[in-house]
Amino acid sequence: MKPCASHWWVAVALIAMGSAHASRAAAEPRSPRAGIVDVRDFGALGDGIHDDGPAINAALASLEGQHGQGVVELPPGNYVVCGVGILDHLNDLVLRGAGRYQTVLHACPNMTAMVQDTVGPTMRLTIEGIGFDGSHSVVNGIVHYGAASADVTIRDCRFTNMGSSAIALSGVSDAVIEDNEFLGDPRAIVVGEGANRISIRRNRIDYCGAGIQLSSVTPGDVVRDVTIEDNDIDLGWFTLPFIHEGSGSGVSYTSSSVTERGADLEALHAHQWDTVRVMTPVAQGNIARGTGVQLEDTSAHFSRDGGPASGDLVTVGDSALGIVTEVGTDTTVHVEAWLDLHTREPIPAPSGKYTVWRPVIGQITKAKGSRIEVQFWADLEGRAVTPAAGTRFEVLARHPGYPIQCDRSARRVRIINNVVRRGWADQISVYGDDVTIQGNDIAWGQDMGITVNQRLGGHPLIQGNVIRHAGTGGIWITANDALIEGNIIEGSTWTNLVNEVYLSGIMAFGARQSVIANFIDGDGRPLSRYGITLTDGSDGTQVADNHIQGVSKAGIHIWARKQAPSGIELRNNEGTIDYAGAAAGHGASSGLLTGIGAPRGRVTAAIGTLYVDQSNGTLYRKVSGADAEGWVTP
Repeated sequence: MKPCASHWWVAVALIAMGSAHASRAAAEPRSPRAGIVDVRDFGALGDGIHDDGPAINAALASLEGQHGQGVVELPPGNYVVCGVGILDHLNDLVLRGAGRYQTVLHACPNMTAMVQDTVGPTMRLTIEGIGFDGSHSVVNGIVHYGAASADVTIRDCRFTNMGSSAIALSGVSDAVIEDNEFLGDPRAIVVGEGANRISIRRNRIDYCGAGIQLSSVTPGDVVRDVTIEDNDIDLGWFTLPFIHEGSGSGVSYTSSSVTERGADLEALHAHQWDTVRVMTPVAQGNIARGTGVQLEDTSAHFSRDGGPASGDLVTVGDSALGIVTEVGTDTTVHVEAWLDLHTREPIPAPSGKYTVWRPVIGQITKAKGSRIEVQFWADLEGRAVTPAAGTRFEVLARHPGYPIQCDRSARRVRIINNVVRRGWADQISVYGDDVTIQGNDIAWGQDMGITVNQRLGGHPLIQGNVIRHAGTGGIWITANDALIEGNIIEGSTWTNLVNEVYLSGIMAFGARQSVIANFIDGDGRPLSRYGITLTDGSDGTQVADNHIQGVSKAGIHIWARKQAPSGIELRNNEGTIDYAGAAAGHGASSGLLTGIGAPRGRVTAAIGTLYVDQSNGTLYRKVSGADAEGWVTP
């Protein structure tokens, strides 16, 4: 039926109304769906080109003041964030992406932070499922400096290429940082003053300048009640990507330098204490079969002298890197994981031709012209070496810092069941009170495995940790009333050969400590000097049921710098015993041995009133007034 001509205006009006409604829909966001908004409704494109920051902030602002927790969704895409980034409006909110690899925020240059709330207080904030790419320029990823904030959760996110800290929180209570990934950031997680009841768990931190840091700038405003648990941290000391490579007939070495004829090594701007790595091939071949943690070559003889060893690097082609953990059989070696050689991202097991490299490390002291001066060269077992001329060398991008550190003061810190690898400094370092360090797996650090400096009180507990290939020693503790129990400490590695530090499995400063049932194996390394060292202030300490082997000087070393400790009880330890204080003229205090139990090991100088010679079981006592050699049989 033909429409009536007199009603033409009705059709025009309907069309006009529809057009106006469509225009408003394009210009205005839709109403929230039960407290859920989509950033695309506010103009975000996620195309990796346009600045989506204003649209994301508008989405956040639209939920301000609502009842209950609102949700801002970022669908899969690459969202560019410029200017001030995502700012404030962060109460009662979930900022949710589609996954750390699917939803990625990319920073514009010269930003302060990608997400920041410096006003606060923020309550009930969750950020999850988002990747943060700092583009090597943005200072921070997520920053929160608001006082009296509470209930903040950051989970399932990924942080790469930040200019400073990936996550920095201060003044926050009841925060959870869990299941995140950090790659190549100067600092992964920083928790500052005023923070308390913080849980940092199940995060993976790779090739960052520092891992987890508790830092209180204001004296007395400490961090409290922090649990650091089940994290996997590898800062990559001696396996970092390199910024320069040289090899061939133009490369020569002395015991303290490397020269590459015609190169401008000064232009690398390498800093003092940065690292030079020399790579010598020890095995080559073709992979017959590879898995995520193993390489197999049916024609290899890996177990021969000079073959692969723990700490060696494996390259496959120009894209894959593995780190040897041990030789399995004559035809297999175990690796920690396979990584992309350039990005250090996990990759599937590779195939093709491989090379196993033995690293030799040098600490840079100065670079000028075609020459880099180093403090010394050493292999991973702490032996001084001079590389062969023409061998491949690499200047590393930077040296990493502490995997886990409390650099001022903290109270009630629990560090439990973490895997820690390749930190430049101490692997776990805590300056604080009431500390528990338990069940951690620690390996290949440049300095100590664990250090604890107690300030006020508490009863530090260091228990059940495994520390392998520590640079200068296993455990260093300055505290009273500490329990150091059931730790396994195996092997030393590259260390500071110049300062000739005292290498000990355990070095204890403080009174009334209990050093019980630890297993210490120096593995015969040349600088594995002592099993356990007690020094000034160790009065009333008991050392019992420890097994010590493979050290080069003494199993238990009692070292008095000023005042010999007294009241030390040694029971049922296996190893050798040395008292350096007597030789230094400080003498031995009476009653130093209050219960020798079944004597095991050899005392090589004066200890109290007894000298035990394990070779024939004879007890000797010191003649009054005589020097360390003035001993007679009772």
